[in-house]
Amino acid sequence: MIEHDASVVRWRAFLLSRCELLQAKLKSRSGDHAGALDLTQRVVDRIDTLHSADKEADQLVRWQLAAALLASGDEYAAANRPSDAQQAWERTVSELAPQQTREDALVQTILAAALLRLGRADEAMPIVARLDGMGYAHPDFIAIKARLATEPRSVLQTREQIATLAAKHADGRQPVPGP
Repeated sequence: MIEHDASVVRWRAFLLSRCELLQAKLKSRSGDHAGALDLTQRVVDRIDTLHSADKEADQLVRWQLAAALLASGDEYAAANRPSDAQQAWERTVSELAPQQTREDALVQTILAAALLRLGRADEAMPIVARLDGMGYAHPDFIAIKARLATEPRSVLQTREQIATLAAKHADGRQPVPGP
């Protein structure tokens, strides 16, 4: 008889959630926002059933939750439900911000994206500067940098601030402040 292994169950749940997030992205890009929202909410609901200690201890789970919440907010926005979108993005920030310094670059990118969607560019900028100083170049991050540069504030000022913060961080003279 095969012994039930909790790690195998968790890994299978992770893979299922990953597949659903990819399917949601495809549905969203094809215009099926309701279908995409359904899939992202399944991921959120699945992760919400975990014990909080399990969520906090597992970076992959936090990444999936954050990605699903960010995508849910985007789908709510596409469905013209701005208050639901804001709520999803605020939850993304609340799930990630307290542990932001220990998260990997992909998770920090999701946090910066959520902050931008909430109109909190000043809080996203230090994250972007830190990642830019490390030479991070994931396509999602590059898109965030481009969005920051087009915020209503002066584009030149934003670029100068990112470059200054990144240079100070890279030289080790001053740590880049966290949000």
